[in-house]
Amino acid sequence: MNTIDRRDFGAVALGAAAATLLQGREADAQPRRPDAGTPLSPNPAEAAIAPLPFAPASLPGLSERMLVSHHDNNYGGAVRKLNEVRTPLASADPAQSGPYWSLYGSLKAAELAARNSAVLHELYFGNLAAGQSPPGPLATMVTHRYGSMDRFRAQMLGAAKAASGWVVLVADGASHTLEIVQTENHAMGGMERLAVARAGRLRARLRDRLRRQQAGLLRRLLAKRRLERRARAGHARAGARVEPPWPR
Repeated sequence: MNTIDRRDFGAVALGAAAATLLQGREADAQPRRPDAGTPLSPNPAEAAIAPLPFAPASLPGLSERMLVSHHDNNYGGAVRKLNEVRTPLASADPAQSGPYWSLYGSLKAAELAARNSAVLHELYFGNLAAGQSPPGPLATMVTHRYGSMDRFRAQMLGAAKAASGWVVLVADGASHTLEIVQTENHAMGGMERLAVARAGRLRARLRDRLRRQQAGLLRRLLAKRRLERRARAGHARAGARVEPPWPR
C-alpha cells in the first residue's frame, strides 16, 4: 500500500465513525462509551486516557511518530483539559453567566470542547484499529443509503475538505437514517453518544424496514400475478364458443 495523503486518509478515518457507532462489539479505545442499560451517575468520573488500541507502527501510510503525538498531545491534552476544567466549573456561579464573557460560560464552553474532542478522538482511534473495511451489516446499510461504498467515500471526502472540524457518519435518531455531518472544530460528541445508545435499536429498525419492504414487494408481485391469471382466464372464457343448453 502506498503512503496516502494525510488529509485524505484522515477524512476517511474521521468520517468512518459509523463503523464504531454501529458495530456490535465494543472498541478497546472507547472504554467510556455508555451502555444503553447503564444507570446514570450523579457526577462524572475523572476522565482517563485510553491507550491506543493498535501498535502505532502497524498502520500503512501513517507514521508511528504522528500517531503517538496525535494520541498523547491532541487526545491526551483534551482529556487532561476536561479534568482540569471540571474542578473550577463545580464552584463557578451560573447566576453570573450572560451573553458576554463570564467565568461560568467560558468554563462550560471549554468543557464542551474538551469532552467532544476526547469522544471524537476515541472514535477516530477505534476506527483505525478496526481497519479500512466496515463490517458486513454496516456496509449493507451504507450501500443502501448512498448507492455504493465508492459514492459514500466520495461524499465523505467532499464533506471533509469543506469542514473546519470533523466529519462523522451518524445514526440519526429522528429520521432513522445514516447521515454525513460536519462539525465546527469539536462541536460534537453528545450526538455520537446518543447514537451509540440508539445504534442497536436503529440497526434492528433498518433490518425490519428492509424485511417489510421485501415482503410488501413480494405481496404486490403475487397480487399482480393473480390479477394476470384472472384476466387471462376471463379472456379465454370470453373467446370460447358457448353451446346452447337445448338440442339442435
